[in-house]
Amino acid sequence: VTSADFVNTYTVTGDETIIIKGTKELVGKDLEDNTFTFVLKDLAGAVIDTKQNVDGKFEFELKYTGEDAGKVFEYQLVELNGDMERVTYDTSAYTIKVTVSDNGEGGIIVESQITKGEEAVTECAFVNVYTPKPDDMAVEIIVDKTVQNIGTEEIGPDGFEFVLENVTISEKHFAVSDVNGKATFTLVFSESDIGKTYTYKVYEVNNGRENVKYSTVVYDVTISIALGDDNKLYATVTKGEETVNEVVCEFENIYDETPPAKPGDSSKTVLWTIALGISAFGFAATMYYGKRKKEEQDA
Repeated sequence: VTSADFVNTYTVTGDETIIIKGTKELVGKDLEDNTFTFVLKDLAGAVIDTKQNVDGKFEFELKYTGEDAGKVFEYQLVELNGDMERVTYDTSAYTIKVTVSDNGEGGIIVESQITKGEEAVTECAFVNVYTPKPDDMAVEIIVDKTVQNIGTEEIGPDGFEFVLENVTISEKHFAVSDVNGKATFTLVFSESDIGKTYTYKVYEVNNGRENVKYSTVVYDVTISIALGDDNKLYATVTKGEETVNEVVCEFENIYDETPPAKPGDSSKTVLWTIALGISAFGFAATMYYGKRKKEEQDA
């Protein structure tokens, strides 16, 4: 050989592992293990790994070797939007950037950075919200019945029938007034009624009771159901054109126990008239003959 050539080879060896940590919180309900899934993907959308929550936490392990020295890896971490009933899922997306470099001593240095939008964070936190089913809500429509009695005989306000007609779905409910003239319709609304409006009519049934003049008043009632920020059902109720807190529908009937004169009753009146006429004639005749007899005696 004419010269001595020495060629050294520098090799980066070893491996390093980093851990991407995350937390899971469920508001409104106890969090059970293995109920939510988290997905780590590369920027092309390929799934790298999936994990589930345990004790409110989860973590991903990422391993790199000397072959990765000088490379940069980027990932996205999201929660899988499952189908758990009444749960609003967290739609946060975290970007994880991993840089692998040569430490100059044959090993590697692995550094990671986690961001959420433009904000740097140390872990990936996901918060879901469980919204319980709102309790059913009742709306009462009260009937107040009165009777105006004419004459000596009287009847009470009980036993009269009323109808609550749901015009929206063509459904009728019936109620009968008690001894105080009260009747109540109770309408129960549930979660399925949220955002809906129902229109009703309230009126009295004419059952043809003798000597009773029935009320012909018809009340229009509208009920709209909404969900409040406190997860409770609320009703907006209008009677006619007025928004009310309590629906009271008043009805008044008239009872007159004196029936119209029947055919033939006039004959009694005629007989009494004749009898009175005869009596008057007899009295006049008696007076006349008495006066005449006195005149004869005086003569």
